[in-house]
Amino acid sequence: MSKKPALRPKDERVRDFNELLPRISAQWAIAEARRCLLCEDAPCEKGCPAGVPIVKFIRQIRNENFKSAIKFIREANIFAGVCGRVCPQSILCEGKCTSTGLSEPIAIGLLQRFVADIDKNPQIPELPPITKSKIAIAGAGPSGLACAWELRKMGYDVHIFESKSMPGGLLRYGIPQYRLPEFIVNAEISIIERAGVTFHLGCEIKNLTELLIEYKAIYIAIGAKEKKLNLPGENLKGVYSALQLLADVNDALRNAKPLPQIHPPVVVIGGGNTAMDAASCSIRLAGGPVSIFYRRTEEDLPAWKEEVAFAREEGVEFRFLRNPIEFVGENGVLHKVKFQIMECAGKDKDGRNRVVPVSEEYEIVEARTAILAVGQLDENPSSIFPGLEITNKDELATNIRGVFAGGDFVSGGKTVVQAIADGKKAAKKIAEFVQ
Repeated sequence: MSKKPALRPKDERVRDFNELLPRISAQWAIAEARRCLLCEDAPCEKGCPAGVPIVKFIRQIRNENFKSAIKFIREANIFAGVCGRVCPQSILCEGKCTSTGLSEPIAIGLLQRFVADIDKNPQIPELPPITKSKIAIAGAGPSGLACAWELRKMGYDVHIFESKSMPGGLLRYGIPQYRLPEFIVNAEISIIERAGVTFHLGCEIKNLTELLIEYKAIYIAIGAKEKKLNLPGENLKGVYSALQLLADVNDALRNAKPLPQIHPPVVVIGGGNTAMDAASCSIRLAGGPVSIFYRRTEEDLPAWKEEVAFAREEGVEFRFLRNPIEFVGENGVLHKVKFQIMECAGKDKDGRNRVVPVSEEYEIVEARTAILAVGQLDENPSSIFPGLEITNKDELATNIRGVFAGGDFVSGGKTVVQAIADGKKAAKKIAEFVQ
């Protein structure tokens, strides 16, 4: 069995924002690919929302035909390098790789990343000319971009409207660069740009009815907004939104500006992957101590197990059954966070522990920085686009003819690859509608 490439040593990597795993050797990739059983009815492929032909691309790596391998991947998923890094392979493709003939699953994500990284200047495949109807996409995140690419492959005149100054959405603004370097995002978005998709940056869609006069269909993929806790003291200096902090860090790295200054001790509130990212970023920014406080138990954490283990390895501490109720400050600056102590009281419908407050039991924690990572807002679509309703999430359907919606805007925050899958599905729905 080939030994997996190792991350950079902890003491080295926590000092910077450089990629955790700098490179993968061809020797390792070929050896790992040759472990694959090349199953005929491959369960790993059923675990990939983007429909990547895993057996085909691994066969090509075995044969040292790396160009063919990346071609197979990009035909299904333009974001080969992105997904090779940020997909939860352990619960998707690799989680389905359970043959008794293998001591452990094939490292599919690393193999995908390997061939994507070799493809340093990705070429535009042969595409039909742009002869079909104009289609509008709201949002240049992974779902909107995937939809645009699929429609462009069919010959549609695709226009993406993005409120920010650069495309990428969560890929650019919400994932630390040690996990997803920005040059990877730039390279893969450039394929879509060079293929003739038109980007309208710094431009926000507000009136769907007016837009439908010029465009045959619209796909809404503007992502989801972060929740707020609306607690006393939430506006104190030193209290941050997780996604805003991550965006500020990436902006500083992009523009060679000073990194955001946060001060220890740092308290991160939440239990998802964004909380883990915010905590690991805080280790790099503040040095420590950094602690994650979560209102349920460890077994209830929504973050992937690998992300939790990684945060722990980096030096993040965890405190469970703690629910924040107040941010306490002095002269407008955060000094403490007050938590209600919780206890388990049976199970919720989703199988997680139901927690209730322990009467009159609190904990007050010293903190100079508090970072809120409590999930995405389940927002009413009509509050953004008057009159819009989601009528069928699975079909990406809305109550307005010709308007489709998906990605985190509908799901409230899942995975990058699920957003890409929604974008691909939306392209098919739009093509069926227009034809």
